[in-house]
Amino acid sequence: MDMRKAKKIKRIGMMNLHGRKDIGGWNAQPIFAIDKNGETVGWFASSSDAERKLGICARNIRSVLNGKRKTAGGYKWIKQER
Repeated sequence: MDMRKAKKIKRIGMMNLHGRKDIGGWNAQPIFAIDKNGETVGWFASSSDAERKLGICARNIRSVLNGKRKTAGGYKWIKQER
């Protein structure tokens, strides 16, 4: 492998290491967490954002949003209408 190709591969790899934490994906939907008392706990840009901030599995949150589960992490989850 020549040095130009190695440098190009390294540059592409380094660009992929710096992920943006302000987005959840191309189809991210804002969501709300509601506790057992009916009070809003917080607003999140996506299920991935909620996972990072609360430590609750994003897959479980999405299961609640799709109607397959009732709660995730002790919270009810609601999608914000666009």
